[in-house]
Amino acid sequence: MAYIVVGIENLFLAEDSLQIPAEKNFTKENPRSNFKLKKTFIWLLLGVACSYFGYSQLNSTIAQFLAWRSPEGGELYSLLLSLSAILIILLQFPILKISSQRSSASVLILSNLLFAGSLLTVLQFPKLFWLLLFIVGYSLAELFLGARFDYAVDQLAQEHEKGVYFSISEVVKIGSTLGPIVGGNLISLWGWHNSLPIFLLLAGLTVCGSFFLGRVERK
Repeated sequence: MAYIVVGIENLFLAEDSLQIPAEKNFTKENPRSNFKLKKTFIWLLLGVACSYFGYSQLNSTIAQFLAWRSPEGGELYSLLLSLSAILIILLQFPILKISSQRSSASVLILSNLLFAGSLLTVLQFPKLFWLLLFIVGYSLAELFLGARFDYAVDQLAQEHEKGVYFSISEVVKIGSTLGPIVGGNLISLWGWHNSLPIFLLLAGLTVCGSFFLGRVERK
């Protein structure tokens, strides 16, 4: 749902927030002959893949944890999803305004940190305060990610490269695939009675994305 803000934001963001100079080493005769992925783009993909890794935990590891932690785990999980949808609808335009004043890399780093931080609050479930804190942080992270990832890819690619860059950018979804796999294996290995190391490790793997995105910021 967060991705509905992307098209609107691109109307307002006129400058390349990544501040990456255009490369001029492409020939007019055969622009593909000199095609080469920018290192900045690779760092971006690695960082956002880690964010998707954290993002995917809501529908897998966290849902299982709630079911184990509380008899009303199913109802609480449904409540979290409903609150997330409401928050995204209410906050999308304020987030649009805030994120448009920052570089894409810094916004994506914030998104990554929010995903990682949200995973740590899960340890306090099913206390109401921590449930609310989790879903606020998680929803903000989703909004920041949706608001700036596509825009960052668009600004990195030259006009004749955009199709290839946007196609390759889908590789970040591997994080959504690996997230449930890693979470499920950790549950099988340690069990829910050792939930602290499970969520610490999941948060740690997620926050690795900030390192990669930091490389984007420095370019």
